[in-house]
Amino acid sequence: MIPIRDAVEVAAPPSQVWPLLADPHLVVTCIPGAALLAQKGPDLYEFTFDVRFGAVTAKFRGEATVKYDDAGRSCRIETRCRDQRGTTSVKASTQMTVTGAQATHVAIDGGFDVAGPLATFARTGGVHVAREMLAQFAVNLAGKLAGAGSEAPVGPAAPSSAGPSLFWRAFVAWLRDLFGRWTRRNHSPSKD
Repeated sequence: MIPIRDAVEVAAPPSQVWPLLADPHLVVTCIPGAALLAQKGPDLYEFTFDVRFGAVTAKFRGEATVKYDDAGRSCRIETRCRDQRGTTSVKASTQMTVTGAQATHVAIDGGFDVAGPLATFARTGGVHVAREMLAQFAVNLAGKLAGAGSEAPVGPAAPSSAGPSLFWRAFVAWLRDLFGRWTRRNHSPSKD
């Protein structure tokens, strides 16, 4: 399993942020390229998810089991999905925990497995794409919080709205990470 451990800060107290995070129908509108299709049970949701890799868009469909702990302001999410061609599958497990006082700290701890043609990319750059998606999620969530008092309907995030820029930011982060490892390895002080 490829680990993902990250966090985002939202400039609002947890008492305002948690009710939004505890609503899967709202959360999915903050995830670039995601759409909720149906609720199939008390904790089971069917979804679609589009990820752009440059000029190519991978379209996934799957199910997510979501277990909320309102008292602890945490959530466990288990997902399984497959691309539309049936060649790539993804399994992910995530624990999300909300803490803070004046601002909200959302910690993400989990990981994912990818099998199929996109597995190589997932091992080399998938973490960076996930981090960029998390950053975009935080921006979208902050926008929902800012507009919470408005009468405008909440709609799904457009899959193409963050596509190329999301990929580009993830690619740049991957290069930075790769270059940083190369620099540390090749320019570290030698021990005589």
